Amino acid sequence: MSLSLQLGDLTDLRRRIWRKSHSYRSVVVFERAKKKFEEFLKTNTESDPYKILDNYVAYLDEQGYAPKFIKDLVTWAKVILRQSYSISDEAFKDKVSLPSCEVFMDEKVTEDDLRKLLIHAGKRLKPFIALLKDTAARPIEIIGLQLMHFNFEHNPPYLVIPSYLAKNNIEREVFFTPETKEILIDYLKDRNIKDSEQYVFLRKIPPSDEIGFQKTIESAKISLETLWLRLLSKPAFKHLKVRIKQRGRAIRYKVHIYSLKKFAFTKMADTLGELAAHAIAGHKAYLITYYKKSREERAKDFQKLIPKLSVLTPADLEDEKKREELKASIQGLSGDQLNAILKLARKLASGNRQ
Repeated sequence: MSLSLQLGDLTDLRRRIWRKSHSYRSVVVFERAKKKFEEFLKTNTESDPYKILDNYVAYLDEQGYAPKFIKDLVTWAKVILRQSYSISDEAFKDKVSLPSCEVFMDEKVTEDDLRKLLIHAGKRLKPFIALLKDTAARPIEIIGLQLMHFNFEHNPPYLVIPSYLAKNNIEREVFFTPETKEILIDYLKDRNIKDSEQYVFLRKIPPSDEIGFQKTIESAKISLETLWLRLLSKPAFKHLKVRIKQRGRAIRYKVHIYSLKKFAFTKMADTLGELAAHAIAGHKAYLITYYKKSREERAKDFQKLIPKLSVLTPADLEDEKKREELKASIQGLSGDQLNAILKLARKLASGNRQ
C-alpha cells in the first residue's frame, strides 16, 4: 500500500503554518513541497519514515535538483510525515543522507558598478537599487513601504520598516543618503505619489487584505527582479551577468539583487563595526542592543557612511537634472511643436552626414 493513502488531510497543518508565520510565501512553499512529495509517494513501497525520506533524497537528486533545494523539500516532507509518525532529529541525521550544499562566492559590486547601474536603470528600478545599496534592507521590506514611512526632512533622511514587513517582525529605522533622497523625490514626482497612504512601489491595497497585500508584494518583487536582469543584460554590465556553474536546475549569477544588500552591509561593518551592521540590516540578535542608541546618535553614525555609500558624482546629478528639465519641457509641447522639432533634428542629422 502506498503511504500517500495514510497521510490524510493536511488542511490543519496548512492553517497552522499560516497562523505561525502569517506569511503567504510560507504557505505557497509548503503547497509546492507537498505536491512534490505526493508525486514521489505514488511510487513509494516503504513504511519506515526514515527510509521514505532517504529514498526521497535519492529521488530528488536523480532529478537534478540543487542540494539546498533538496534539503528544503525534505524538511517539508519531514514536517508532513510528523503528522502521522514520530521522527527523531538524531535518528534522521543518522539514517537520511542529505547532499552537502555548495558554497558560492558572490562577485563584489563596486562603487563604479553601482554608479553605472543607477545611471542606466529605469524610473522604477533606480530608487529601488538606491535604497537597497544604502539600507541593507531585504527587497520585500522596501517594496511594501508607503510614503508615510519616509522622513525626507530629517538630516540624514530615514525610512521606517514596519514590523509587518520586517522578516523578524521588529520595526526599525534606517537612514539613506542625500543622493538617494534626490532619486526618490524625482520618482515620487514622476509617479504623482503625494498622499501619505500611497505605496511607493505598489498599487493601493486595502490594509485589511493581508494575503492580497503579500501576493502583490511577491508579484512586484518578481517584476523588479525582471527589470534588474534586463538591466544586467545591457553590454555595459556583461561582466556582472556571469552565470555560476552549479548542480541543479536553478540559474544563479555572480551578481544578483541581494548583492546590493551585501554592498551596504560591508560598508557598514567596515565603518561602524559588525554589531551595528547586523542591527541596521535587521538581524534580530543585534537589534535590541544597537537600537538603544537615540535616533540622533544613530544619525551621527550614518553620517560617517554617507561618503562610502554615495556613488553618483556631481556631474551625474547635474546630467539627471537636465534630463528631467528637458523631459518636463517636451511634455508641455503640442503635437505640432514636437513634429517641428523632429523635422529640424532630421534635417540637422542629414546635414551632418553630408
